[in-house]
Parts: sequence; C-alpha cells; structure tokens
Amino acid sequence: MNPKKIVKLSNYIGLIAIFCLVYWVFTFICITVFDLKIFRERMTEIFFLSIFSIIAVMAGALMINIMFNLTRIAEKHNTDQNYTNKNNKIWACLLVLSFPLIGGVLFAGHNLSMSKRQQILISSANSVLTNYNQSIQSISDYHFDKDWINNTAQSLKLLSSTDSQLPHISVIVSDKLENGSKTYLTFNDYRYRDHNTDEEPKKINYLLTTDQQQREYLDEAFKNPKVGVHYERKGSNYKLFVPYQHEGKTVIFLFSDYYAYGKIGS
Repeated sequence: MNPKKIVKLSNYIGLIAIFCLVYWVFTFICITVFDLKIFRERMTEIFFLSIFSIIAVMAGALMINIMFNLTRIAEKHNTDQNYTNKNNKIWACLLVLSFPLIGGVLFAGHNLSMSKRQQILISSANSVLTNYNQSIQSISDYHFDKDWINNTAQSLKLLSSTDSQLPHISVIVSDKLENGSKTYLTFNDYRYRDHNTDEEPKKINYLLTTDQQQREYLDEAFKNPKVGVHYERKGSNYKLFVPYQHEGKTVIFLFSDYYAYGKIGS
C-alpha cells in the first residue's frame, strides 16, 4: 500500500473517530447534566471506557497521518482530491441535525428506564399486600408502644427478606405528639431497644421528614385511602407510597429503592 492510500485511510479513521468522540461527549454531557438513567451498570461503564478507546484510535490515526504525509511531501507530487463547499455544508447540516435526534433518543431511553423502575416498585407493593395479608393487617393495627414497634420491625424485616428484588419497606402512620400537634411517624425494620426497659419510646424519635408535595399527599391519603399510590424519583432514589386501610385504621407503606443506573441493556 502506497503512502497516499495510507494517508487517505488514516484520514477516514480520524474523521470517524472525531465524529464518534463528539457524539460520545454530547451523550455524556446530556446524561450527566440531566441525570438521565438509561443503561444498566455494565453498559454504562463500557460506554465511559469507550471514550478513551476512541481517543486512542484518534491518536494512532493522527500519528500515521503525520508520518506518511511527511513522506509524501518529501516525494513532492500530491494530487489530493478537492472537496466542494457544497459537500461540506451538507455534512455540517447533517452533523447539527443529529444532535437533537441523539438527545431525543437519550430522553426516550431515560423515560423507559423510569417506567420500568416504577413498574418494579408497583409490582413489589402488589406482591407484598397480596401474599402477606396477615402481616400487613397486623401492622395496620397501629398503637404506639414497644410491642407494636418491635412486632412491626420483625414483620417488615421478614417482608424485605423474602425476595432479593424487594426494595426497602417502611410504614407511615398519622399521630399526634405529646403537645397535641399533628404529625407523621415512620417505622422500619429496626426494633426499639433501650437498656432501661421501663422507659417508653418517644414519638419525636420517629418523626417523618417530608417536603411539601409529600405532606400534601399524606394529608389527602389519610383522609381518603382510595386516593391511590404516589410515585416519585429524586436523583437515584425511588419512592412509592401505598395507602392501606383495615378495620377503619389507615397506614401508608413506603417502598423505597436506590439505583444509580437505568434498566436498558444486559
């Protein structure tokens, strides 16, 4: 293969690598800035590592191009093909138009991953409420004391341990503090422990921290348990609030999960 063909081939490789790098960097910026959850863990790692591979290919193509171009200059007669401005404009337009397309595909993949994550939480909630009805009814019989706290912790731990795919489960109740102010308490799979067995648990230690949207939902859900479930995502944290009523008492089960990656890929 003569130097001219090698230079031409290295030019093609370099251009392809540059285009790939531009698209890869654009995709990386979109995923990072907009916190898009698209690919599974391994695919995400492969995607990031591929950037370094493209840079390595570009560097190799550049070195080959420089070396053989110097050879051709030394040999003098260079009959490179001239490209018209029209062709350059067409390629430039295609390059610009491709970015909105890539952005649309990324956001579509993100929405698909979020939909799958929501379906997993809803499926987990339905499984728990259907298959462990007795434990759920026992938890819904709320009264603030050591026995209920410990029994609830044991039941929640049992529910979370039955399936590795189940997210973390906690229960939210509506109650009043000692001063009479209305509040929401939350309990998880940690039992009440105290060296002094005569000391009673304090409600203030179980206060639920909420934002305005969550408080508005909880206010409505405890008034009307048929209001339905509430799903939310903040960063890599996913939460599903599920109201449950038994014998006139209402509690809300909170299914929460943390997942830093998407659901697309293998």
